[in-house]
Amino acid sequence: MNLVFTEEMIREELRRLDKKTGLHGATLKITFGNTRSRLGYFSYRDKNSPEFYFSNFYFADRNFPTECKLDIIRHEYAHYMDYIRNGSSSHGQQWKICCNIVGALPIRCYRDSRSQYFREKHEKESSALEKCEAIAVGTEIIHSSFGKGIVEEIFGTGLGKSATVLFSNGLKKKLSIKWLTENCV
Repeated sequence: MNLVFTEEMIREELRRLDKKTGLHGATLKITFGNTRSRLGYFSYRDKNSPEFYFSNFYFADRNFPTECKLDIIRHEYAHYMDYIRNGSSSHGQQWKICCNIVGALPIRCYRDSRSQYFREKHEKESSALEKCEAIAVGTEIIHSSFGKGIVEEIFGTGLGKSATVLFSNGLKKKLSIKWLTENCV
């Protein structure tokens, strides 16, 4: 599930980036608006008080992927870093170097196709997780090679869950529950 990003969550990411770079972006002013045309920006018009801006149209939208929100924060942080290092900031080579340091995609414009990729990925993960949750101790399965089996134990969490299955021939196997849901009846 995607999160609604609050100012504190944005500052948390800025603090993480500050630890990485030695800068102080988390102390800058953050303003919010609801524009659809700008996801975020770093402003240094007033040299004494640079600031970050983020659009709540995207940051408060649960359907807008978390990964995209984090990339926007990192993108704007790279502008801040470029400004601190070089005295100005554009989408030029120095900014791209900053993007690589902070983990932002060094692209100047947001791409809806990237957001759609994450939406589809989350839907697939949710569906797979739902199927995994249906497997419990005592569930009977049929494996193509080992035959009938019963889930005896489940360990792990989420899509990383595994199960110990006792097959009718006495063989015990540890198998990924995700694999079980995709390959066994």
